[in-house]
Amino acid sequence: MIAHELRVSEEYLLALAQVWEWERLVDEQLDSVIAEEAVEVALQPIYPLGGTKERPWGYEALARFPTAPGAPVGMWFRAAVASGRALPLELLCVRKATVAVEALPADTSLCVNASAVAAGELRAVVDPDLAARVIVDIPYAVVETPVWSDVHAGLRAWGMRAAIDDVAPEALRDLRAGLQPPYPTFVKVDVVAGLADNGAATRELEEAVSWARDNGITVIAERVQQPADLAIVEELGISLAQGYCLGAPPEPGRHRAAW
Repeated sequence: MIAHELRVSEEYLLALAQVWEWERLVDEQLDSVIAEEAVEVALQPIYPLGGTKERPWGYEALARFPTAPGAPVGMWFRAAVASGRALPLELLCVRKATVAVEALPADTSLCVNASAVAAGELRAVVDPDLAARVIVDIPYAVVETPVWSDVHAGLRAWGMRAAIDDVAPEALRDLRAGLQPPYPTFVKVDVVAGLADNGAATRELEEAVSWARDNGITVIAERVQQPADLAIVEELGISLAQGYCLGAPPEPGRHRAAW
C-alpha cells in the first residue's frame, strides 16, 4: 500500500511539474507567437448525415502552437486572457483560419471560435468576400449575458453566421427557454459524454432538434466519439456532426497540399 501511494504521489508530482513547465513556456513565448504569427490551423471535418459522408460539409478551425506542441491548446488562451492578450491571439487565429477557407471548395463553410469581444472585431480580419462562408462559434455562456444580442446583430450585419457552441444536452432546455429571436443559424451540441447510456440527455436532444427545426436552426452534434452515439444522432434527425468518430483533425502539415 505504501509503495503504491508513493508511486501515485510521484506520478502526480511529475505531472504537476510538466504543467508548470508548459505554463512557463506558454507565458514566455506568447508575445513572440503573436508577433511572429506562429500559429497553425488544423481542420476538423463536419459531415452531413444520412448519406455516404463522402465529402465534408464544412470544417472547424482548431489552433495549433508549434513552438510548444506538448502544451494543451487551452493553456495558450487561458494565459492570454489572464495577461490581457486574448484579443490579438484570437484575431490572429481567425485570420489564419481564413487562409483555409480560400482554398476549400466554394460551397464549404468554416467554423471559427471567438469570444464575445473577439466576435465584435472580426470584421477587421475576415475578408468580406469570405464572410458568408464563416460561422462564428460563440460560447454558450455568452448567450446568458446582455452582450449576446449585440454580438449576434454585429455578425449578421457583416454577413457572418453564428453558432452557439459547447451546449451540453442537459443545458438544452434552458437554452430553449432563454433564447429569443432572431435565432442563430446553428446550435452545436456537445455529446462527448455519450448518449447511448444517457436516456435523459437523448430525450433533451430529441426535443431540442424538433424545436430547432421549427425555428429554422440547424443542430450540429460535436465531439461525437462513439459509433453508438453517431447512430442515435442520425436517428434523431440531426443533419450535421463532427468528432473523432467521423474524423480527427489532421495536423496542419497534412493540409498544405489542400491549402
